[in-house]
Amino acid sequence: MMGEMSEKKSVAVIFGGRSPEHEISCISAGFIAKGLREIFGRVVNIYIDKSGNWHRVDDGIIDFTKLDVKNEAESCTIEQCLTDVDIVWPVLHGPYGEDGKIQGLFEMYDVPYVGCNVTASAIAMDKVIAKNVFEHAGLKTVKYELLLEKEYRDDEERELERIEKLGFPMFVKPANMGSSVGISKVTDEKKLKKAIEDAFQYDYRLIIEENIIGKEVEVAVFGNGPYEASVAGEIRPRAEFYDVDAKYHSGGDTAIIIPADISEEQMKMLQEEAKIAARAIDCKGICRVDSFIKADSNEIFINEVNTMPGFTEISMYPKLWEVSGISNKELLERIINYGYETYKGKSSRDAALRGTRKV
Repeated sequence: MMGEMSEKKSVAVIFGGRSPEHEISCISAGFIAKGLREIFGRVVNIYIDKSGNWHRVDDGIIDFTKLDVKNEAESCTIEQCLTDVDIVWPVLHGPYGEDGKIQGLFEMYDVPYVGCNVTASAIAMDKVIAKNVFEHAGLKTVKYELLLEKEYRDDEERELERIEKLGFPMFVKPANMGSSVGISKVTDEKKLKKAIEDAFQYDYRLIIEENIIGKEVEVAVFGNGPYEASVAGEIRPRAEFYDVDAKYHSGGDTAIIIPADISEEQMKMLQEEAKIAARAIDCKGICRVDSFIKADSNEIFINEVNTMPGFTEISMYPKLWEVSGISNKELLERIINYGYETYKGKSSRDAALRGTRKV
């Protein structure tokens, strides 16, 4: 670790990255950095460009979406970027940031960081594996089929016949992608074929899900276990579904109801299942659990867990906690402290392991 923790913590916000969600990361990071700057006075801004190169950004820059790398940032090695940093908040969405890769890097460099560890991040990012874990924990998931690109190319007719048993409409999703990138809702075979080709641009593994008629709800979770869950919020997209544009650019096109218009019993059930899901994959610090409530049966189906949820002015995660009685300042402070708590626990176990290691 880089020195003893100072009372005035040096927090780094890492954003950008090699993922197709690069721009979304820049939006979230700007909002988080602004809040952290009000708490800690200074934030170390670290930008990863689309080629994977690291840069330290001038402290005065507040709008990361308009970053002029040539004039407002300095290229550096990973070690140089992390110099004098006490804890890192990786505000990276999607592959290379939310899938365990960068978390593994922090583990190797022995740097405290905010959010889920390698295992939880990797599981949550893979929608198919995550569903297997949720089902094992006793949670209901929607019907789905896994589609592999090689099998589809080998026998398209066979694979389409298998998938179409789910019934139209259905959703086509890359197995490892977030922020609704690469997702399509399809109503016939022609659109299904196009959606499959589009999704294969992002992943060689796709998940095809049945369509659920009902409410789309989200619960914010934080803690390292036991967990705390916010009130549930409901998403009512005016488009076909809650896509990337509605999430980060045109919030006015989507109705957000917080708390969700559901019964007290359903609210408690959603909160409890959100905590079960977080525990099942061993979430740390921060996550958001997305679910459906089926209209004709009131059954709850878990959809996915986001280990680094969107964190902008129109994002659900901070809004859910605000309505639950936790200010943005308190939320940011607690998330940072959960990161330290996780690191201290890991350091103690590492020390014990070194003490028992045979030479």
